[in-house]
Amino acid sequence: MNTVSKASGLTSQGVISKLLRPIDAARHLGVSPSLLNALRGSGNGPPFYKMSARLVVYDVDDLNTWARRDRRVSTSDDGTIMASANAGSGLSPGTHGGVK
Repeated sequence: MNTVSKASGLTSQGVISKLLRPIDAARHLGVSPSLLNALRGSGNGPPFYKMSARLVVYDVDDLNTWARRDRRVSTSDDGTIMASANAGSGLSPGTHGGVK
């Protein structure tokens, strides 16, 4: 995997675990790089760091948290079942149409 280190710009937890370039972030999530790009452009994707005009990277912890936001227990679950199960965990039901 193409990892990128960064000396500053800490996550909300104060630690950057591992940074991935978009192609590796997409692989990590199980989506195409073009879908990840479209989600980033629309503001519906996972948080990212824009290191320069041409370099975007994703923190693995942010990817995992974002992917869990759309977790469901059935096709009829509108997100409220997992939301109640995750109460107090900091997770909330997603509205961004991401990975399930």
